[in-house]
Amino acid sequence: MGRSRSQRAGRLGRRPKGSGNPRLDILRAAQREFGRRGFDRASIRAVARRAKVNSALVYHYYGSKDRLFRESLRDMMRPPPKGLGELRRSGGDVGTEVVRMFLERWGRGNDSMAFRGLLRSASTSDEAAAILKGLIAQLVTPYASATKRVKHIDRRVALVASALLGAGFVRFVIQLPGLASPTNEDVAGWIGPTVTRYLRHPL
Repeated sequence: MGRSRSQRAGRLGRRPKGSGNPRLDILRAAQREFGRRGFDRASIRAVARRAKVNSALVYHYYGSKDRLFRESLRDMMRPPPKGLGELRRSGGDVGTEVVRMFLERWGRGNDSMAFRGLLRSASTSDEAAAILKGLIAQLVTPYASATKRVKHIDRRVALVASALLGAGFVRFVIQLPGLASPTNEDVAGWIGPTVTRYLRHPL
């Protein structure tokens, strides 16, 4: 009789029951490792060491360093659960809401470190840059295509990405006082109308 997934994982180095969620622990360890070392210098072995599992368990859950990097970015960049439908019903400025959601997510401790690693990785690795481009398109396209008559979706996605990543870089990486000190609400209020124009208005 074949072993269950949990039994196989146990043989690969899962910690005893009650010691946490190994898959999530690996993901958090990967975010810290990529944040500290970037994509090229980070290793599966180092991630496993941080997560206190063996390397085989990392491969069991994520398959490869590329996929682990992609999943760590996806988790880090995923906005809070407030959905696009709720944004529509709120009557607020959609760009302001989008900027605020991403700033809130990136400003958290480990996520802020992971964001710095994301930019470092994308600037030095073509592979990491390709992963980031695909992820940005996946996250932003629903906002850009919510209105059926809107054209130039790819251009809008690129413009929104430039605003979000630019704001994140200035606020969390180089920390210029004019953008690092104000609240998320203030920053979103300043940048949001520009993002709304990118998403909704003629280009």
